[in-house]
Amino acid sequence: ESCTDTYAQVIDRCWTARDASGNISRCCQRIHVYRNSLSALAFPPNFDGTPGNRPPLSCEIFGDSIPSVDTTGVPDGDFCGKVQVFSPVDVKIDICSKSYKLLRTFKVVDWCTGTVIVHNQIIKVMDNKGPELECPPNVTISTDDYTCSSTYIVPRPMIIKECSGAMSYKLEHVFDEVPFAEFGVAGVNQLTRTITGLPLGSNTIRWIVTDSCGNADTCSFKVLVRDDDRPSAVC
Repeated sequence: ESCTDTYAQVIDRCWTARDASGNISRCCQRIHVYRNSLSALAFPPNFDGTPGNRPPLSCEIFGDSIPSVDTTGVPDGDFCGKVQVFSPVDVKIDICSKSYKLLRTFKVVDWCTGTVIVHNQIIKVMDNKGPELECPPNVTISTDDYTCSSTYIVPRPMIIKECSGAMSYKLEHVFDEVPFAEFGVAGVNQLTRTITGLPLGSNTIRWIVTDSCGNADTCSFKVLVRDDDRPSAVC
């Protein structure tokens, strides 16, 4: 094949037939394969979640490694051997921990016409889920000495699954025995994870955990405060 050829290939396909008497007949077919231009070229889709494109790739799989073309695709088409597709060049733009944008640039050259096509593929690897949490179990505690409330150091939840390493924690609580009460931070020391003044009865403790990409999730558990201290008699 040369650049001056009209056809990429010319194929002669022949058949030979023999009957029971040994008579032989032969016929041939000539097949012309036209050399396609770059109009037959198709580029791989973007992985950015915009309408019509593929969703971003998961940080759980590609947070620590660049996705290969086996995952994201390469330029393809029914074109001749004089069309060359070069290996892509990647530019990585970090977003947050284990999340990034990838600008993958392909170059395709038709050596017969000198045409060069440059195509940019957008690939995103995203952490768009909050951390998967497992809260402490429900617990029963006693009131503090000489008070009808309790002080409680709240254990943090266990992180079951999360791409991002850095976490921020917010502690809230609500007294279950007040109708329509809302979560608040009264008596909460976020640094020491301590709640003071938990009233007698059932309380719901809630953790809000946010990863470094801004995704948050919550979990909650119950703390029952009982008065288990014997009265102190003063004669």
